[in-house]
Amino acid sequence: MKKCTFKPTKLIDPVGSGGTLEIGKIFNGFLTDDGKIFFTDKNSREWLFYPADTCELINDPRLKYSTNKFGNLQVDFNSDISLDNGVTNEHQGVFDCSMELFKSEDGIPELIEWDADIDIVSIGLTFEDKELIDYDGVFELPSQAIHMIRKVGYIVDASFEED
Repeated sequence: MKKCTFKPTKLIDPVGSGGTLEIGKIFNGFLTDDGKIFFTDKNSREWLFYPADTCELINDPRLKYSTNKFGNLQVDFNSDISLDNGVTNEHQGVFDCSMELFKSEDGIPELIEWDADIDIVSIGLTFEDKELIDYDGVFELPSQAIHMIRKVGYIVDASFEED
């Protein structure tokens, strides 16, 4: 398990007397290899959270950020890749991947290039003010892209996250 930062968005059980857990407050927990977050509150009560369902993962320790030689934000990670043509979905394996965020001349994020050993995908981004309103190029916006957009100070509504 790796340390992470998260924000609860839904509590299934009541907090209890003297508990400090609150929706919307940021906490430190532990991220498991299968993506669950464990947290122990001040009352020694153990909690389990699921990113995109019961919490927002603020800092994902599985993502390695850097600024590349072109000055663009880049994130490196491993990912399961499947090829989906709308009819079939075939798992291809786990691949080393990187995403690079490109900005317009005005400094607004406009494109993420997702480079995996098996394919390169361009994800177009559309913003209104600082909030993402649309994207294209993929069926679902990858969680790594969502983290990258939020890291540069833009808003991605929870409706863009996988269910």
